[in-house]
Amino acid sequence: KKKANILVFDEPTNHLDVVAKEALKNAINNFPGSVILVSHDEEFYKDIKVKEKLKCQPKKNLSNLLPI
Repeated sequence: KKKANILVFDEPTNHLDVVAKEALKNAINNFPGSVILVSHDEEFYKDIKVKEKLKCQPKKNLSNLLPI
């Protein structure tokens, strides 16, 4: 059985308290695979270790994905 090597989160902090947010942040930082995270909660994601960040500006297509 293979272990997961990618996690996908869409606004994972919407209903979490501070303790749960910290636990999730620690789990993401210690995950050995890739993570796709969509969030408007800058306080949550600013301390997450990343190799590459993409910021999407509000437009109708995906041609506006820019490395930040």
